Amino acid sequence: MSNRSRSQWSKGAKTIPGQFAPRLVEMLESPAWRALSLSAHRLLDRLDIEHRHHAGRDNGKLIVTFEQFCSYGMDRHAVARAIREAVALGFVEVTRRGCAGNADQRQASQYRLTYQPAEGVPGYASDEWRRITTLEEANRIAVEARATPAAGPNGRRVKIRNPVGVNATFQCAKPTPKSV
Repeated sequence: MSNRSRSQWSKGAKTIPGQFAPRLVEMLESPAWRALSLSAHRLLDRLDIEHRHHAGRDNGKLIVTFEQFCSYGMDRHAVARAIREAVALGFVEVTRRGCAGNADQRQASQYRLTYQPAEGVPGYASDEWRRITTLEEANRIAVEARATPAAGPNGRRVKIRNPVGVNATFQCAKPTPKSV
């Protein structure tokens, strides 16, 4: 805290000089918060920063790219795990899932912080993190969420492919000639 900030506080100033991100002490003491990994904490911090860049509006439409998470200090391999963990513990909702691709095809994900107000959410915030009541439950949920999804026998992620049409066993055949 700078000297200017200290002097403002010592004179009984009621304002904070600059933007801030409020978090309930109840949330900071919750089992879900204590189970979060360092990467998930950084993820929430970066999403809070983005929320403040929008003056506390647009919660549910917050866009933070993979590269922005990495430049904030997250390891590249930890971003997806941290997102899954924060969602599973009830701190974040992915409102639109993005997809990678070439410049014309890619879309960034959009996020909502459940502990901040958002349009279309009744009350102040939805606070899904409150549903977790014990530290053991929170730790189990966090470990399961961080696990790589659909790991194959070699430990690598198995790419899930959706079959085209209804018949997944379709095999290509010679094309039939078109009648003119």
